Amino acid sequence: MNQVISVLVVDDCPEALDLIAGEFEAPDFAVTRAVDGAEAWLACQQEKPDVIVSDVRMPDLDGFDLLRKVRSSSDVPLVLLTAYAEVSSAVSALREGADDYLRYPDDLERLQPLVRGLARRRGLAPGDEVEKLLAGQSNEMEGVRQAVRILAAVDAPVLVTGETGTGRRRVAEALHVLSGSNHPLFHIDKETQELPEGPGVVLLCDIEEFPATKRRSWLTELYRVRGASSAFSRILATSRWETGATADRPAPDARLFKKLSKLCIRVPSLRERAGDIEALAHEITAETARNMGSRSARLSDDAIEALVEQPWPGNVRELKDVLEKAVAYAGGRIVTGAAIREALRAAVCQKHEGLMQRRAERRVAERNELVELLDLCGGNIAEMARCLEMTRGAVAYRLKKHGLA
Repeated sequence: MNQVISVLVVDDCPEALDLIAGEFEAPDFAVTRAVDGAEAWLACQQEKPDVIVSDVRMPDLDGFDLLRKVRSSSDVPLVLLTAYAEVSSAVSALREGADDYLRYPDDLERLQPLVRGLARRRGLAPGDEVEKLLAGQSNEMEGVRQAVRILAAVDAPVLVTGETGTGRRRVAEALHVLSGSNHPLFHIDKETQELPEGPGVVLLCDIEEFPATKRRSWLTELYRVRGASSAFSRILATSRWETGATADRPAPDARLFKKLSKLCIRVPSLRERAGDIEALAHEITAETARNMGSRSARLSDDAIEALVEQPWPGNVRELKDVLEKAVAYAGGRIVTGAAIREALRAAVCQKHEGLMQRRAERRVAERNELVELLDLCGGNIAEMARCLEMTRGAVAYRLKKHGLA
């Protein structure tokens, strides 16, 4: 992509056209103006802009008509901007191929960074790239891919939620790749002791597992990123928790979760996209066979039937684990239903052993966190309750459970 970003701005109102074009008064922008859809379509063919920003309500050829014409021959990013934004219109715009749908004039401050992000993606072939990173032909996965395409262009925190094994981390990595950022992606989890040196983008993996003190420090870092005083340029996060947290099922840290979940992508479970199981199974089998040095491994019809009828509570991760075992049992050749059933039995035994180990690890981690807070709060139960966002009774119960009362 050239250093100068060419933007085509379209609006039939002269005052609005001046105001929108004024958002791109910077050395790295070159603005072309069009007063209606017909003039804009002609400019698209002659000027070949990097990004198009168009009003929706225009005589003769409106914004949606322009969008359809552009999409018939080009994948140039197109943002629709209107003073009459409605949820139904926004959904229709995104389904028909718009890259975003903003309200005028409320969202004008978002326009320039959004266009910069879209322009950065121009050389990445975003449609092909996101298909490659996030496989699956179901409507649910297409919704995830569409959300990734949109939020990749926004320099803001994004929370990726979903059940264990759904591929939350892969979605976050796809966000980073499609953003066009030149900075590395740093994976941070509850075990990470030393923070990487910036500049870079941070991915907080499973934030609900972070100790309370770490969650508070990342909340502070989130404010620093927003104020451009952090070494990191963006914070992404994954969590098993979803945005519908209630009093009975509160978020792991209400303040951090609230800040991160303003932009959220939910990854569907494998149960919700059962139509993807067969395609995923063939892909995983082929990859596993290649890793084993075999090219002949394939799934029989009864193997597919055995896979499709499973509930897969562990989602794609569990499917991959079972198929890797089954390919090994089959010696890298035809994987039958019998091999799948044997792999499922082995996976159940392994899962039970792992569950017992994880429970023991969580108990140790919970006790260590309480010991740390006891020291930090000087034994003050009320202060500990405030830090953990629990009642004093709940804190007292935890202390007693771990022999710290």
